[in-house]
Amino acid sequence: MRKLVWLIISCLMVLSLMIVSCGEKETEEKSEIGDETGEKPEYGGMLTLAIGVEPTFDLLAFGAAYPQMHAHQKLYEGDWAKGLAGGYGEGLTTWGQSTNIPELNIGYLTSEHYWEVSDNGSEVTTYFTIRDNIYFAKPDTEAGDLVGGRKLTVDDLVWNVNQRVHNENAQNFQLYPFHRYPEAVKIDEKTFSITHKFADHMSTLMRENCSTYVFAPELWDAYGYESCTEWEYSVGTGPFMLNGYTPGNAVELIRNPDCWMTDPVGPGKGNRLPYIDNIKYIIMIDESTRHAALRTAQIDQLGALTPEDKDLMIQTAPKLVSAERGSWSETPLFMNTTKPPFNDIRVRKAMIMATDFNAINDALYDGAGDIISWPYFDVEGYEPLFVTLEDSDLPAEVKALYTYNVEG
Repeated sequence: MRKLVWLIISCLMVLSLMIVSCGEKETEEKSEIGDETGEKPEYGGMLTLAIGVEPTFDLLAFGAAYPQMHAHQKLYEGDWAKGLAGGYGEGLTTWGQSTNIPELNIGYLTSEHYWEVSDNGSEVTTYFTIRDNIYFAKPDTEAGDLVGGRKLTVDDLVWNVNQRVHNENAQNFQLYPFHRYPEAVKIDEKTFSITHKFADHMSTLMRENCSTYVFAPELWDAYGYESCTEWEYSVGTGPFMLNGYTPGNAVELIRNPDCWMTDPVGPGKGNRLPYIDNIKYIIMIDESTRHAALRTAQIDQLGALTPEDKDLMIQTAPKLVSAERGSWSETPLFMNTTKPPFNDIRVRKAMIMATDFNAINDALYDGAGDIISWPYFDVEGYEPLFVTLEDSDLPAEVKALYTYNVEG
């Protein structure tokens, strides 16, 4: 079951966790998504956020740490303008809960990519073209001086992709031992390729991109694995630069004045990004402390609230703005299917049928959860793929499996 949680913002400006664009709030006069008559966005200011755990910096992990995501970029990402984009986007998706819609993606460090299937259908080769005129940031650190704000090259991208496939410290290497065979290969100064088995192509390519937060290879030569795990060795191409980390206190980032990105949509279209000067992540382990910080405007946004917490928050601070989104992660139940009784599929099916998902949904999530949420969940952009228990295309045996029946 997919749990729904609430995101609450303590100001009326819509914010993106990527912090690459700030659109103005929608007004009653605004008649449709894409209207660009709003006021021009302004530069400056600080965004203050809270994180509930000590950050684990690791550029070889899936997702890295939130602060690192602002400083380092992937080969391609979801297109901001295809989402809400502060009220000026196309609204085709919300880009929530790790949504991945290939046709709505856009190149970041690569300007484009496409793939070709081999003649015998056994392999798929993906070709990438590097985006031109991207330069590494120049933080005022030893690592920043080492990289020197140089231009990003195809060799950098090839090296970074291969690190995620072959480096024993990479989570992709550790978790997917049968997918250690791909090799990114430089074709020329603008392009490179990577080949996968046909059956592996989409999922493996997605994981490789998801974990490839690019950094300068010379940092690994100088600092080894610490170039991925120590904030002061961070040098990326993203809109912000890591500027300080005090354990138990905060992580701070400052604007990268040399970021290549521009505002793709809205009244600020074409403006150099980012708009914000600083981001500060305050480390708040205690949940009640985070809630109090939002109510008193010490932080600007807070996610992962239960419906009950959201209602209480709105009651005590009615000017807060909230939005419903899917939860970031849930802990699944695993079974050892090689040993009794879980090696019997009838036992596994019986456990599902004996679980009253509707009762759980109503009691814990006010009926807002999705009982079927795999492989696709109910989110904008997945409509052609998502299937409900009431869908006429759902096989009868699957519907019976998720219908509460203790008698079997």
